[in-house]
Amino acid sequence: MTLPGSGKGESMANAIKVDILGSAKGLVGAVGQAKAALTGFSASTGVASLAAGGIAVAGVAALGALTVAAIDMDQNMKEFEVSTGLTGEALAGAWDEAQDAMARVPEAFDVTAAAAGNLQTTTGVLGNDLEDLTVQFLDLNRLGFGAITENDVGEIMNSWGLDAEGVSGHLDDLATISQATGVDIGLLDSALASSSQTLQNMGIELDEATALVATLEANGVDSGKAIKGLKSAMADMTPGEQAEAWEQLNMMFEDGITQSHQQKLAFDLLGSSANEIIGSMTGTGLSLEEMTGKLQGNEGATTDMAETTRSLGERFTIIKNQIMIALVPVMELLMVGVEHVATAIEFLAAE
Repeated sequence: MTLPGSGKGESMANAIKVDILGSAKGLVGAVGQAKAALTGFSASTGVASLAAGGIAVAGVAALGALTVAAIDMDQNMKEFEVSTGLTGEALAGAWDEAQDAMARVPEAFDVTAAAAGNLQTTTGVLGNDLEDLTVQFLDLNRLGFGAITENDVGEIMNSWGLDAEGVSGHLDDLATISQATGVDIGLLDSALASSSQTLQNMGIELDEATALVATLEANGVDSGKAIKGLKSAMADMTPGEQAEAWEQLNMMFEDGITQSHQQKLAFDLLGSSANEIIGSMTGTGLSLEEMTGKLQGNEGATTDMAETTRSLGERFTIIKNQIMIALVPVMELLMVGVEHVATAIEFLAAE
């Protein structure tokens, strides 16, 4: 068996003394032992050597650590490719955005890469929108208001017909309303997705719906039951009639309206079907107008909260991530060498 690259590959293979079933640390040690041969081998195949590129790596340990990072990043990229199904320029562009997101958050690279890949799959966003959405998604889940998944984001986007900007605004609304009410963002998103058609038929916008669900849940009311009751009660109404009924039902949440008044209003609007919703929608004594008002002018709320609550450790991690992303070109060069190392090991194993 002849190793591609003629005698240079053979000499490099002889410089590597590691068990092919060894750990990644063993492979890093092998790269350190083969450093001289690896640099020359890379240059001979048209890849600039580290010295020619003006990159000075302090010692074998530093080279080894960077090589491990290169291997991990390469694996992240492969998983990102499988997750998104993208190819060619679309894949290259999306992966660049994912790496840009890595430099803005304290999460490990594999976590950020997975989030970016899953969000691209569930929402279809690309370009700067993918970077920004990935950062905002991770920031929101780090705030301590519960958790949402990439699938949750995709479901909200599809069920409410949102674009990337609309999704971003909704994530800010989740952060704002959860901070104000203590309601879990995962519960909010699930309720909003499952009841989207009912709420939209009533002419309710997503921000008002978010405030509605949060207000109900914060007062111990099962929002799913309440909305299901509304759906049943309004089943025979046209969307226009449902919207008009909602405007009147909204009065139930105004301060100062007595429960008896609310019950009468519900019966007047919905007849006997009102029995299904009175127990869950009346008597809260809360103003939806006030809750919805909290969502006005809150653009960037998620980012602001994330920056305010960021620990010193997270700040240093972000700096480290930024440095590592800046070294990606070096990692790519090292991966050429690592691939040659792997080929050399395979050559030895076959002998």
